[in-house]
Amino acid sequence: MIKERQVFQDLIVEYSGTPTINVTIDGTSKLSSLALPTQSVRKTRIVSLPSGVIGYVPQLTTAHNDIFRYQFRGVPEGQFQNQ
Repeated sequence: MIKERQVFQDLIVEYSGTPTINVTIDGTSKLSSLALPTQSVRKTRIVSLPSGVIGYVPQLTTAHNDIFRYQFRGVPEGQFQNQ
């Protein structure tokens, strides 16, 4: 089965502390050195991505050593127009 390209609109991050993140889609940088707000307890935030972020493989990198979880939210490119 061939995977359809996704339109990525945002990502959900759960963290504590002050992480700095980098986001790439298919190896192309979309967000670079984005410092997230400081949180003393673990909380969840939604980080919007720039418009037109389309691809197959989303990746997030960070040097943050504390609790950090994330999930990209996207829809198949063919369904994006129907929203």
